[in-house]
This record gives sequence, C-alpha cells and structure tokens, in this order.
Amino acid sequence: MDNSSSTRDLAHDLKNVLANLSDATTSGRMPQSASAVSRRTWTTPFFFALAGALVGAALFAWLFPRSATETVTFHAFTFSGNDMQPSVSPDGRIVAFVSDRDGQYRIWLKQLESGSEIALSPGPDDDHPSFSPDNAWVLYMHDRTAYRIPSLGGEPHKLLDNIDEAVWSPDGRQLAFVRLLVAGPNVTSEVGTAAVGDGTAHVVRRFEGRHLTAPAWSPDARTIALTERRSAAGNVGTPIRTVILLSPDGGNLRELECPLPGGAISNVTWLGDSQSIMYEVPESSTETGGVITSPVGSAGRVLLQNVRTGKARTLFAVQSPVGRLQVAAPGRIIFDSLLQRSSLREIPIDSTAGAAPRWLARGSSIDRQPYYSPDGDWVVFSSSRSGDVDLWEVSTTTNALRRLTDNPASDWDPFLTSDGKNLLWSSNRSGVFEIWMADRDGSSPRQVSHDGGDAENPAAIPGGWVFYTSAQSEHPGLWKVRADGSQANCTRPRIMA
Repeated sequence: MDNSSSTRDLAHDLKNVLANLSDATTSGRMPQSASAVSRRTWTTPFFFALAGALVGAALFAWLFPRSATETVTFHAFTFSGNDMQPSVSPDGRIVAFVSDRDGQYRIWLKQLESGSEIALSPGPDDDHPSFSPDNAWVLYMHDRTAYRIPSLGGEPHKLLDNIDEAVWSPDGRQLAFVRLLVAGPNVTSEVGTAAVGDGTAHVVRRFEGRHLTAPAWSPDARTIALTERRSAAGNVGTPIRTVILLSPDGGNLRELECPLPGGAISNVTWLGDSQSIMYEVPESSTETGGVITSPVGSAGRVLLQNVRTGKARTLFAVQSPVGRLQVAAPGRIIFDSLLQRSSLREIPIDSTAGAAPRWLARGSSIDRQPYYSPDGDWVVFSSSRSGDVDLWEVSTTTNALRRLTDNPASDWDPFLTSDGKNLLWSSNRSGVFEIWMADRDGSSPRQVSHDGGDAENPAAIPGGWVFYTSAQSEHPGLWKVRADGSQANCTRPRIMA
C-alpha cells in the first residue's frame, strides 16, 4: 500500500472518531468525578500506557481504582523502539507521538481501534505534540517555532516563533509557552501566553536562573503548571522536585514540593477536577552534561498529588524512567518510558585455550562496569536489579550473586584495592557525586573525597592514595586524596620534551 492510500485510510478512521465525539469531549473539559484515584467518572476504568522511548517495548497499564486492591498490568503498544512524547486526543482514541522510525524525528498518529499508524508532520526534528481540545489540530515544535497541523493531515501553520515549548489552553484559543534564554551555564525562563488567532504574545513571568519546562494548563484554565530542570554548572547531584503553579496572568505563583525523595520529576499532567496533578519521580538521578537525568534502569513511582493540600500517594511503580505522561479521557493515562538492559559476558582472551564465552549476569536489569577481584574469583559491577543503581558481585566459578551496597542513591564505578580488603566507588548519597570506600563486603561505608561536585572513576594504589576524576567546573582534572580524606591534591600530567 502506498503512502497516499495509507493516509486516506487513517484519515477515514479519524473522521469516524471525530464524528462520534460527545459534547463533553469536544468542549475540551474532562468529566468530573469523586473517584479516589482519578476524581472523575470512568465508565470502564482502566489505564493504558505508551512506552519504548529510544529503547524497549511499549506498555499498557490497566488500573482498577474501585477495587479493594489496585492492580496494574502492562502490555505492549508501539514497537519501533524509538517512540516518545505521547499525547492522546481528548476523546482518548488517537495518540500523537514522536518517532524517527523512518529516519527523521516527526509527529506520528496511531488510531487505537484499528492500530493504524501514519506520519503526520513533515519533519525533521519535530517534537512536543499535543492535541487541541476539539481534536482538530495537533500542536508541535520545530526549530523553536510552534506549528499546528490538521489532525486529519495537511499543511502545518506557523503559530509562534522564538519559544521552546507550548501547550493549548482548555478552550483552544491561547497557548502557554516557555522561552529559554541561555547565557553560558545560566538559563533564564520566560513564561507567557499567546493568542492562537493572531499570535499576539505576552510574557507574564520571568524566572532568572531557572530552567522551566513542560507547561500544562489546568482544565479550569486558572493555573499553568511547570516543572524545573537543574542545568547550571556546579549543581551536580541536586535534582529539583518542585512543581511551579502559575496563574495565566503571572500574578499568582506557588511552588509545590514532591514529598518523596528521588530524582527530578517528569512533566505534570492535570486531572479533570483541576485539584490534582500526576507525575513520575525516579528513585535516583545523575548528571550528564550539566543536566540532571535519571540513570538507565532507575525505577520510579507515578504519584497523584493534591495541589491544594500537597498530599500525595503512589499510584503504581515503573521499572524505567518516564519522559512524558498525560491523563486521557475517559480515565486513561499514557506515558513513554526508557527501557534498557545490559548483561555481563566473560570472553576468553586466548581463543586457543578451549574456553567458551559465558554469561556472568543476564536478565532485564542494567549490569555494567565490571571489575575483577585481585584473585579473579569475583566480578564487582553496578546494577539496577534492585530498582536503584547499586554495587553487586558475581562469582566467576559458581555464578553466585551478592549485593554489596544498598542505598536509594546511585552507586557505580566500582574498584577493589590490590590487597582485596577494600571497595571503592562513586556515589551521590551525600547530595553530589563523591568517592566512597567500604570494607570488601560493602560494610562500614565512609566518604573519602569532598570534591563538592562530580568525583568519579576511583582507583587506589598501595600506600594509601586514591585517585579520581573531577568534573567540578572550578577544578576539573585528575585528583588524588588519602584514603582517610586528607591531602587532596590535583595531579597534572607532566609534558615530556
């Protein structure tokens, strides 16, 4: 079937969907309810979820909130392995998402009844799709410009430029937007509103030194929720778990804290009563290139939080970081999730010895950074198998497995001293990544470095010196410190003439 006929088939499916929308759906308002979980009336209560961002399969999650015991089951939804940023239509029957399955990132549509999928936007590098309240348009970003394109296919129309993200107002007449002003390591965020008709834009609030993202307009149109990313230099290991609640005119500002420990939260989605929000919080975090992210394999929890009281509760757990989630009528949630796995395989160096490669650790977790014990009987490695990133070891003879560290933070970069008595690693359990040392079995952990930033990749030599790398902006390079934490010095390579 050629692309034009596929487009016509999908357009036919979408027309049928749009023709059967109820008045409640086309109004753009979510139905009200007193359900403990969703606070809305669900004719057939269930959750489904889209996953598979970058790597892994997609998921459906089914939740029965009125049962005595909440049960969540996951099923596959998309399978390209690189689908992300889902947005569901107000009627809950069409999903827009970002994918580069044909070689370039653009917006795709999936009709849930028929399973049909088709590319909608021209690309390349299109992202952040969202449906208009009347299902007629899909808003998306391209090259810092907001476009809307008919959901049945057609030419995109430019709405607003020089912005980084945008979202529809509940009546579809306005956009809420975020504009990032970057000056070196510093980021300032401007939040504003713009008229869809003529593009007239107004900045309603400026946030100096703060990187805001993922605007979400409440169904009652009274509040715009945003989350924050840590991006300035020198803030390693300090994820922000704050939701900014801003009135559309910028006059009222409130900050709502996530009550649980963990990494930086995902985007926020509103429930239909405008009193509750939902988001995912990972159990741990790390920094890459100055941006706080969730480490691969980090488990997390999807929370429901009341914006008035701040009280929150866990709805269900996820095994991998969530990028974007959204509440979809009637009573559905859709989200993407980064699924990855890696295993440890031992391969003989001498192929003539007759030994064959074999698996030391294999499964659905992220097992990496292997390091042999001095006697060769054990391999120490970092793993996500516990839900956090911890240190484990596996026997090279029996494949027996032992856990060495147990902490909600991230523990990685394992190293064993040559006498086999001590274990070193990097961890952000103190708030930033520092070098830690413990007895061989992981007991009696103590902090060695006090770098104040990004201390990783430890190694030790006889005589009590520990070497490590630092990405701290004020003193990057290779450092050495005594095992008791004293005499920290930067070691600079000597240039030979």
